[in-house]
Amino acid sequence: MQAANKLKSVFTKGAGASLGVWQMIPSANVSRALAKSPGVDWVMVDCEHGNIDGMPHDASTHGSPRR
Repeated sequence: MQAANKLKSVFTKGAGASLGVWQMIPSANVSRALAKSPGVDWVMVDCEHGNIDGMPHDASTHGSPRR
């Protein structure tokens, strides 16, 4: 599972780049679509600035294949 975490390995090695997306839309389906997009290494679910409270956030994180 550690090898699948590209963002963590980029920070550990101190080299390379990682592409991610910032989600502000409350939807587990959007989270899944973003996580499966080609080249995307991580999805950040914004619960502070977006319209996302606890329940959609939980659904979004459990829907991601790369938790």
